[in-house]
Amino acid sequence: MAFVSVLSCFQKIPSYIHGYVYNGNKPLSGIKIEDPYDHKIYAYTDRKGYFKINKLTKGEYLYIKKDNKKIDSIYYIRTHPERGSRYYFVEGRRDTLFIGNRQ
Repeated sequence: MAFVSVLSCFQKIPSYIHGYVYNGNKPLSGIKIEDPYDHKIYAYTDRKGYFKINKLTKGEYLYIKKDNKKIDSIYYIRTHPERGSRYYFVEGRRDTLFIGNRQ
């Protein structure tokens, strides 16, 4: 059991956050993905709904904004006392946020 714990401590930390934002099957462009602790760290989705922030942020989640109003949020780090940290919307993953019918 100690061996597994040691391995989880050496998990590679991703160097950037990225992903897609969709409404149903339609990509959303112009959606702001923002660090809630540092409003200077953000990205906008392109016409394919893709965004990329070239570094990790201070927190565990990001705000999703449209017209400068928060419409959702995503956790990109989840922690568990036994399984350690799990990363989503980061380097090496292809994650998508489906917002639903909110516009």
